[in-house]
Formats: sequence, structure tokens, C-alpha cells
Amino acid sequence: MSLELAPAPATDKWENFLQRFSQILISPGIPDSHPVFEAASRVGSTVIDEGDLANEWDDRPRCAVTGTNGKTTVVTLVTEMLNRSGLNAVATGNLEKPVVVAIEDSSADCFVIEASSFRLAHSLKFKASPAAWLNFAPDHLDHHLSLDSYLQAKKRVWEGVKKESDAIANLSDPVVKQYSPKGATGFGIEGSYCYVRGFNLIFEEESLLDIRDLPR
Repeated sequence: MSLELAPAPATDKWENFLQRFSQILISPGIPDSHPVFEAASRVGSTVIDEGDLANEWDDRPRCAVTGTNGKTTVVTLVTEMLNRSGLNAVATGNLEKPVVVAIEDSSADCFVIEASSFRLAHSLKFKASPAAWLNFAPDHLDHHLSLDSYLQAKKRVWEGVKKESDAIANLSDPVVKQYSPKGATGFGIEGSYCYVRGFNLIFEEESLLDIRDLPR
């Protein structure tokens, strides 16, 4: 494999520059307003995310977490829980380690992906099961073209779930609840699959523990 480095072309030269490429791997940090996207569409080049390459190169299990807030915290917690259960789980995505780098670890049993809207927006087909959507609020409008395009990106976290119950949804968030699959596994403040009532952690309508007893 060879690598050719080239300076970015002028705004009106992107089409000529991209004509020789069938696929274009986009960094998650490039905003939707960048001329590369329109130019790629005009010349018929397919825009992909680095996770799409990982899908082609590796088929080990992966789960994902998205949301306006709390992604890193939940990814860290889930990774630690999986590791303590005896699996070798590797956190990746928005964190310091890209997915294509994480899959080089042959000892990993599974991957926990922090999936930002930047990553989801340009993935050819996002694949992770289970996948959790924590919450939704207006954000990153300097990156996405509109609030709706931000919403459409977030919704893609569930594209690759193997069954509806692998879609994990915060049913206390009205936007997440509205777009969750009928058979989604819900969590929230109350009235879902798993929630907190007072100081009690409720799972399938049974009290599991008093959250005040949890180590801090």
C-alpha cells in the first residue's frame, strides 16, 4: 500500500481532484459545509467513515453509544463492566483510538464505540449491536447544516442493530423516544425497562438495590 500526500485544492478544483477516487474517507472533524461533500456527490465518489473500513476488515462484536451528552462516561463504564465480566473490551471511536487502529488488537473480544454525530453522518452503514442513544439536544450546529441533519445523523446509530431490542433508548428523552424502534430496550427516570424510583433501581418492575448503597 502506498500513500500519496497532496495539498488541498482550491474550492472550485475539488471535483477535478476527486475524479480519480471511488471512495473518500472523511475525517469526522470536517464540517458538512466543506466543499468536498458536494464535489464528491457530483463526481460519483462515495464518502465513507473510518468505521466502514473497520467493518470490511474485522467482524468481531461491537456496541455503540451516542447522545448529545454523556457518551464518553457511558463508553468508559460499559468497557469497564465488560472487562470485569471476563471479556477483553476495547473503547474506541471518538476517544483517542480510531476503530481502524483498535481492530489491530488481536486479543480484543469486542469493541465499545463512542459514536458522535460527526462519525454517524458520513458512515456508509453504521454497524453496532447493541447501540444506545442517550439523549438529544441542539448542538454542533456549526458542524451540521441544520438541526434536522444533526438529528438524522444521531438516528443512524440504530442502523446496524441485529434486533429491535438491541436498540437501547432513553425513553425519558422525547426525541429519542419518538424515533426509537417499537421493540427497543428502554431506560429512563420512570416507566421503562430500567429506571430509578426514589432511591431504588428498578429492573423489569423489580427493585434491585438502593442506589445509596453503590460505591462512590
